[in-house]
Amino acid sequence: MNSHISSRTLVDDVAQNLRDLIFSGEIGPGEFLPSRKELAARFGVGISTVHEAVQALTAVGLLTSRPGKGTWVRRDAFETLIHPAAVETRLGELEARRLCEARAVIEVALTELAA
Repeated sequence: MNSHISSRTLVDDVAQNLRDLIFSGEIGPGEFLPSRKELAARFGVGISTVHEAVQALTAVGLLTSRPGKGTWVRRDAFETLIHPAAVETRLGELEARRLCEARAVIEVALTELAA
């Protein structure tokens, strides 16, 4: 019997959903994200979960957030990040998945250090 226990958290899932919105072009560089309240309702999670996901994506340079102004995708976001599809093309599916899992762990750790 081969069972797989996922170590992903709600924060990881929300961060991935936000990345997907950005990489798909639904939210482009320089554009504002919906409010945290709207994102929480959209993803079915609490506002604090959205806040942590935003912090993680801010820590890796994908988003910029300012109190009272909102959160937006950095204009240079695609220049500073490697798109997961590009990694998968070069390294293959298994290695790309491991790299993305490692990035998720590192991003959360960086967010904790920043806080």
